[in-house]
Amino acid sequence: LTGADPARAFRLLNDSGLLRQVLPELDRLKTIPYLTTDKTCWDYTLLALAQGSPFVSSEFALATLFSKLGNMVGDPWHRQVETHTLLTELGRRLKLPKKSIAQMVQVALEHKKCYFVSQMHMANLKRFLRQPYCQTILELYKLECVVTGSDLGVYQYCQGKLSALAPHWQ
Repeated sequence: LTGADPARAFRLLNDSGLLRQVLPELDRLKTIPYLTTDKTCWDYTLLALAQGSPFVSSEFALATLFSKLGNMVGDPWHRQVETHTLLTELGRRLKLPKKSIAQMVQVALEHKKCYFVSQMHMANLKRFLRQPYCQTILELYKLECVVTGSDLGVYQYCQGKLSALAPHWQ
């Protein structure tokens, strides 16, 4: 996953049939449409793996790999909790360290809040920016923007706020 071409590795897993055996959650992403495009969440995941490599940490790579699993959860009211449970159980099944699971889950869930940064009150924005792994959360959001061709304005806004507010947090 942190190698030179993780997208190719997962394509090979898929082509050999091993993906369905080892990570059936990812195999199910092939049936879920991504946004309003003709692509699936699996296509997005492969694009994100290709664009994001080499990854700076295994937790960032895992968050990228599993970030779209929340799209499998049907009920939007319970999506956050069910996605948290799904990712935590997946991390345990893969025998990841607890700290890595916690970081992967937080990054995968919290990056979606970037879409609502402009609507946040300043106190909520500060809390969002001060959380652990904030930089990784923003990097996953940036990667998602690059893959989908979206504007990086929110990412740049958050980086600017981080630069302006960070000295006051010391």
